[in-house]
Amino acid sequence: MEKYSFDERLVYSQRLNKRYPDYVPVIIKKSVNDKTLTESYHKYLMPKKTKFSELIFIIRKKLDLKSKEAIFIFAKDTLIPMNNTVGEVYNFYKSDDNFLYIIYRTENTFG
Repeated sequence: MEKYSFDERLVYSQRLNKRYPDYVPVIIKKSVNDKTLTESYHKYLMPKKTKFSELIFIIRKKLDLKSKEAIFIFAKDTLIPMNNTVGEVYNFYKSDDNFLYIIYRTENTFG
């Protein structure tokens, strides 16, 4: 069940893009298979020039992950390279409503 209709999301993202042309609307969700006990939904307005590695740092800090936990970031079921900028990923993976939907999943790396 969607909280907002497609048309409402599209109008909202267009308004954001017009008001903040150097920023990208990003919605970050937890993978359905992820077992962390954290919130599963975050909204951000990220600068286009931000590297994805910086976004990972923000997400790790927000989730309060331990150093032994790895985080993987996907857009449209594709693992995102950390050296790309948010703007590059947005241009390639944005959805039809002009939001960039990111799915994260955490894994224990050392057992």
